[in-house]
Amino acid sequence: DVFMDHYFLGERTAYSIILGQLVQAAQDAKIKAKEHAFATEPIEGSDNLAMMSITGNYEGTYADLMAFIHKIDRSPGLLIIESLNATPQQGGAGLLNVNMQLDAFVRQDRVTQLNGPP
Repeated sequence: DVFMDHYFLGERTAYSIILGQLVQAAQDAKIKAKEHAFATEPIEGSDNLAMMSITGNYEGTYADLMAFIHKIDRSPGLLIIESLNATPQQGGAGLLNVNMQLDAFVRQDRVTQLNGPP
């Protein structure tokens, strides 16, 4: 339970926390963060866990990219780099277009529904 509470974010706040971590890591690594997309799917066999897939696009040099990956690896949450594609920009003076897919585990919030007065 302590592990899950520490590394698995609650579903309600996971989007903003993870986006904040990625944007801060990008700023620290001097890589330009572009658009991000999120998708969440329940994990089969679990009643309260879901897998969040994050797709992000970035722009920077190879050194910036390595620094960014290091920042993600050291981030407080449990982020898993699923895939990474980097392609050079034409005439971009060593700049790369980077597309990453990351995965994170989230705890699905349980909401108690009230049926009104008895």
